[in-house]
Amino acid sequence: MASQKRSFMISLPTTDITAAIRFGTALGFKPNQAPEDTTVHFECNESFGIFYSTHPVFGKWLPSGREVVSAKTANEVVLTVSVSSKEEVDALVERGIEAGGKRGPNMVPEGGSGCGYIYSRSVEDPDGHLFEIIHHTSCGPEDDSKEDDN
Repeated sequence: MASQKRSFMISLPTTDITAAIRFGTALGFKPNQAPEDTTVHFECNESFGIFYSTHPVFGKWLPSGREVVSAKTANEVVLTVSVSSKEEVDALVERGIEAGGKRGPNMVPEGGSGCGYIYSRSVEDPDGHLFEIIHHTSCGPEDDSKEDDN
């Protein structure tokens, strides 16, 4: 019997499934909405997905006594998405904003992080979850001609 390939799923609460679908689709993720309109699964690639559910549904999965918090007032996680170019970073952030998101902070200072060159921008989804979009290359910002297209 073949073993199932491992995959990783992030579950996020949302106050508005329609807004979550619009935002995730704008970032290029493929939605697979459940028929009851309280959840949506985004297939980001073959081994990673994001699962949005309404606060009442999300709350059912939490231990007794725990509350669903608003990502607009508290953060527990930053979702980082790696893309193939600086232009794609900027384009995804702009598409996220056009889809109801809000520009987030620049996570990495201009010039990289000290571990190779990282170009980073961020965007919040309509619920306040923070998505960092990055492009990473081993060459410095002054030599983008050496970037790898992987």
